[in-house]
Amino acid sequence: MTRSVQHWFVHKGAYDGDLKASPATYRRAAAAAAVPRTPTLGCLSPAATYAAIVEIGAHKARTPFWKTFLLGILGGFYISLGGALAYAIGGQLPEILQTDPGLQKLIFACFGLPMSLMLILIAGADLYTFNAACVPAALYEGRANIIQLVSNFIFSFFGNIVGCLIIVWLLDETYIFASPAAKTFPFLQGRQKSYNAWGTEVVRGMFANYLVCLAAWQATAAQDIIGKIFAIFFPVVAFVGTGYSHVIANAFWIPFSIKLGSGIPVGHYIVHSMIPDWLGNTLVAAFVLAGGYALLYGSLGDTINAGYQRILGRSNGSSSDGDYTTDDSRDLGRPDHLSPVIVEESGPKSV
Repeated sequence: MTRSVQHWFVHKGAYDGDLKASPATYRRAAAAAAVPRTPTLGCLSPAATYAAIVEIGAHKARTPFWKTFLLGILGGFYISLGGALAYAIGGQLPEILQTDPGLQKLIFACFGLPMSLMLILIAGADLYTFNAACVPAALYEGRANIIQLVSNFIFSFFGNIVGCLIIVWLLDETYIFASPAAKTFPFLQGRQKSYNAWGTEVVRGMFANYLVCLAAWQATAAQDIIGKIFAIFFPVVAFVGTGYSHVIANAFWIPFSIKLGSGIPVGHYIVHSMIPDWLGNTLVAAFVLAGGYALLYGSLGDTINAGYQRILGRSNGSSSDGDYTTDDSRDLGRPDHLSPVIVEESGPKSV
């Protein structure tokens, strides 16, 4: 008996190691096993992905503040663990940094923060900079309110900061980076992230979180773990390798540099790095990414389209009583028009 036929009998409860079935039953099993299987959909469409993001944002908005804070601490842990790995591998290549800085940037980008985002989205934690996209998406669709959004922003952000600072303190106690050679790159990284013009940091923050949120967005679209890993890896490598500024990643890199003795004043770091990075990260997530997809696939686009149809109806002298339909609204519009997207809520979710 072929394995596929055997599986059919097992599924029907008719096989226990000995085939005791009529020839007709066996033929039926063989016919069923021979039917080609429809491949499993490995990726959601852009509209369905937006609908899933809205559900994720609605779930995050409903999460109690203390859970959001604890999930934020976990997110800070995972970002810091990846940052430490990047410092330990890509940050310990001074010869390559001098002779081939592009290769050093690639190694630094590959080993560290991609792992961090995989842990956050797969193992489960909250990252403020992704919340800054999915909770506004839920707000745009009427699935969250402004109080929930502000609460989520505050507790996820400060949870991330606390998590990063805990790892900074504990990692320093390991003395892994105690030698002068091991401190060289953390000092360089901390200063590069702290002494830029304020507007420059805002723009770098926008680019950084655009890529990080796209990584999380694609991971939401991917329906298997391998797909999620690939969806996360390349955008994060692009963000780190290019040198953009992410407020939570910097909340590990710069404080750890300070803890090792770089001499960067804490107040200078907060004013010239944390605040502009936070602003750039938040603006691009809430308005460019979430707002842009809400226009394409959500209620913001429906509202604009409805207004356009009213204006068009009046200019044509026709009725403007709202008696209109749009095909692309049904196909690609609000999540209500999509096939249901199930977001499991079996415990704290990272996405």
